[in-house]
Amino acid sequence: MIDEFIDSLERLHERVEDENRSAIGPYTGRQLMMLASLASFDNPPTLGEFAERMRCSYQNIRVLVAILEEHGCTHAEHDPRDARRLRIELTDEGKVLTKRVNSHLNTIRRRYEKNISQEDMEAFVRVVDAILAEKGYIRDFKL
Repeated sequence: MIDEFIDSLERLHERVEDENRSAIGPYTGRQLMMLASLASFDNPPTLGEFAERMRCSYQNIRVLVAILEEHGCTHAEHDPRDARRLRIELTDEGKVLTKRVNSHLNTIRRRYEKNISQEDMEAFVRVVDAILAEKGYIRDFKL
């Protein structure tokens, strides 16, 4: 049963990525989450503030922001008060994409609320939380 469980997790991940790409475009789930999170700031955050919000390393956020800059969704510039800091903001194109992402997510929410019982959702959250509480096999894996 554990093999089927792991296979189901992998298929779920692939399905979510496929649905996002078909609905939104060539963006990963992480990039789409970044856009939605970036839109939630009142003022453009620094890379460090954004990395903290995304629970991600500064280096990883910098790479992801650079990719989104290449797509025209974000813009990073040095803070005028402290040139060592980079601040990130959504471009107009990024704001339009964020609205599309939010609309897509709202459609998904409605679909899940209609098709999955509250009890099943709560069980799923408990399972995911249990998995996340583990250190993870990748961190412990050694050849």
